[in-house]
Amino acid sequence: MTDIVDFVNQIAAAQSADAKDTLNNILSQKAMGALDDKKQELAKNMFSGIEADADETEEPAEDELDVEVQDSADEPVDEPEDIE
Repeated sequence: MTDIVDFVNQIAAAQSADAKDTLNNILSQKAMGALDDKKQELAKNMFSGIEADADETEEPAEDELDVEVQDSADEPVDEPEDIE
């Protein structure tokens, strides 16, 4: 709050360079405060419930692991036809 009082007093005293610096400091402090608040809000929303989900992770059953492997190294590769 004292920064705002200083800012007004600097304007009243026609100290424009000092008033500009004070205003930049006030705005920077407000921006950083808002950014910190947003970071905390995002972190709270982003990481809520992760531990509960990690405990409930299940391994897939053997019948769910249906993997098909092909050995295509011996098969010739078809060359693309020229398009005119």
